[in-house]
Amino acid sequence: MNDSKWYWQRRTFPFRSRLASNEPAYFVGVDVAWSPLVEIIGSAGAEAAFIDMEHTTLSLEEVEHLTIACDAAGISSLVRVPQVDPKLVSRVLDSGAHGVIYPDIRTLDEAARAIAATKYPPVGRRPWGGAHTRSVMWEGVLASKALREPDPLARGIYSDQYVEFANSNVHVTLLIESPEGLENLPDIVKLPALDAIWFGWADYSTQVGFDLEKCTRAADHVYATCRDAGVGVCLAVDSVETQPWFPGCFYFAGLDTLLLANAIRSAVGNAKQRVSSARRAAGSPTDN
Repeated sequence: MNDSKWYWQRRTFPFRSRLASNEPAYFVGVDVAWSPLVEIIGSAGAEAAFIDMEHTTLSLEEVEHLTIACDAAGISSLVRVPQVDPKLVSRVLDSGAHGVIYPDIRTLDEAARAIAATKYPPVGRRPWGGAHTRSVMWEGVLASKALREPDPLARGIYSDQYVEFANSNVHVTLLIESPEGLENLPDIVKLPALDAIWFGWADYSTQVGFDLEKCTRAADHVYATCRDAGVGVCLAVDSVETQPWFPGCFYFAGLDTLLLANAIRSAVGNAKQRVSSARRAAGSPTDN
């Protein structure tokens, strides 16, 4: 049996592959359900798109379309779910997502449940999607037939090989966004199968009275704790001098809505400035 027969054996995971080569990876946030935007992100050289279901109106169907666009663009899809919801996580992964980002993890139990939702047994408790999922390109047969195959490689996804492949290629990131989460972080980073921690500056700041010093200390604590534990960190580009990259870390390069808003404001402002200058040069009255 040719090991390259099955689609899942040919799948690539650009984001994880970049990290596995001990190089920093880059991703861009996606709030807009426009597939060509994902292709632009890929053409710009990022390794992943961060698709947000927590603070947007993106539906599961739109997330799947964006995930398909990620595959077409040759980048990974990392989906932030609204909460630790094993059923939603299962559907996101079955649609082909390469990773899950969990918001506002506060306790060791929450962190453990989040990781378990992304992994098949015996490592976790992810429901078995079977061959009728996009993540395996609907390739294979029902379990009742597959398990009768004497050759394990002929069973498609019904094999230990597939389980190991699927479990090892899902990237799991937990957001620490509260003083409670910060307090429990030393225990959380000891969990197996945890890939990275992301410190949520915005949410944390609202809980400490928008105190810059407290936020900075918390961010530094997250960084140092993860570095000592060998767990990756989502790093801010603005902190490259104070929080040096180490293996497993990656960078958030920007958010589509803010990038678009700034570009549009700049374009409109530039147009108004040029028109006003031209009118003044021609001796015409100008508007403010």
